[in-house]
Amino acid sequence: MVGLDGTGQGFYNLQQDVTWFGGFQSGMGLVYNGAGFGNTPTGIVVTFDGGNYGAGAYIQTDWAGLFTATETLYDSSFQVIGTYTTTGISNYNDPGTTLFIGMLDSNPEVFAAEFWATSNQTGYPSFAIGTLGIRTTPYAPGIPEPVTFLLLGPALVGMGMLKRRLAHR
Repeated sequence: MVGLDGTGQGFYNLQQDVTWFGGFQSGMGLVYNGAGFGNTPTGIVVTFDGGNYGAGAYIQTDWAGLFTATETLYDSSFQVIGTYTTTGISNYNDPGTTLFIGMLDSNPEVFAAEFWATSNQTGYPSFAIGTLGIRTTPYAPGIPEPVTFLLLGPALVGMGMLKRRLAHR
């Protein structure tokens, strides 16, 4: 479920290159907080039916230039699990350059994610998010695929042969 943080206001569904002209991928569906249409500036909150390991989304302000983006994750009691803030650039002439902000947790306790963005030039929090990603399984860092070992073996043998050859000179 998607909504605006603590207001009774509706949000707006927009589409890149149709009703939003920013840096998202062409045709991407967006959720806009409506601040430019008279809504009280607020964050966009996404709630989940069950616990997840994390969430993230593409995000961009309605003003070109630098912006500050924040994501906050919440547990089932809507207590804060963590918050992450970073900067991005809203670039209207370069589709596909939109910032992706996301966070992971070590346990499946993420029941909501809130997104905020504020233009660094104007301070105005008019923004949209697109393509929400949800992590439903634990994060497993870098497990090499079998083909990696097939390529690594001959490389190690070759290095060993070269070392041996250089040692006999």
